[in-house]
Amino acid sequence: MLAVHREQLEALDMDAEVKVFATQAEMVTLRAALNHLRDHPHQPSAPITICSDSQSALATLREGPASQKTLLGAAIWTELAALAGPSRRIHLQWVPSHCGADENERADQIAKEATALPQAAVPVDVATAHRAAARLARDRTIAAWPEGWYRTLMENRLPPPAATGDRSSAVDVHQLRAGHCLLQADWSELDAAQSITDKWDRFLAVWDPIMNHYMPLKTIKLKHRPSPWMEDEAVKEAMAARDLARADRDCTPCEETREEYRVRRNAVKMAINRACSSFYETSFRNSRSKTWKDIRRFLVSSSNCLVSCTDYCKQG
Repeated sequence: MLAVHREQLEALDMDAEVKVFATQAEMVTLRAALNHLRDHPHQPSAPITICSDSQSALATLREGPASQKTLLGAAIWTELAALAGPSRRIHLQWVPSHCGADENERADQIAKEATALPQAAVPVDVATAHRAAARLARDRTIAAWPEGWYRTLMENRLPPPAATGDRSSAVDVHQLRAGHCLLQADWSELDAAQSITDKWDRFLAVWDPIMNHYMPLKTIKLKHRPSPWMEDEAVKEAMAARDLARADRDCTPCEETREEYRVRRNAVKMAINRACSSFYETSFRNSRSKTWKDIRRFLVSSSNCLVSCTDYCKQG
């Protein structure tokens, strides 16, 4: 960066990030120029002209201090406000690059020489970080794309959207492209099997690994255990009456409505207890073995909730 004062040139050294964008580099330079002017006041009332060949940087600053979306833009406007005064004008002038202006050519030469100097980090704005994260995610997605005919065809390009209208069909198209579709599985051993038992075993040998890899089973914790007796009509009627009593209590809070709500709430508990007892009494009369299965299923939680796809298919 060059500072010009009374036909005297002064080269200012500043660190810059190697991978910084062109617009961000110009913004960093503008901020450094304003910092230099603030730290080296020659004539407090003299007008200031800052020349830059970056139209994008000047257009960003032209939007005003309230419209800045980066820390650099806000910092530059803070410096401009600190330097400006009633008798001082600050003018940011665009100068075409490589137009023959000696100062501009000299600044470009110094910038090229500065690329070999030690570098320091520059503040990264949110938009730049978002674009960098998007590029990184895109590159990783392409790198993780499985080998196959579609990757050979697309090379390093992302697949286009599926032409079908509904989401289910689009998922099928993308799975077929990525080689994750069951249509591309090797079913030759299934076709070669002679007996029904062998066909079933070889089907599971293909099906089970695919399901466990792409749709693995996960352990989930239910908020409430199943309670079949909650479908009893008496329980539903008691709960409806309780809800009405709660609404009356909330609309007209008094001792009478609160007492009515307590009565209806206790009636729900009694109805649930009666329905639960009736459920297990009926189950015990019909089948004792099923009763114990229901007790383990509805009243006792199991520590192992996972079954393999093969076990599930065999049970079915």
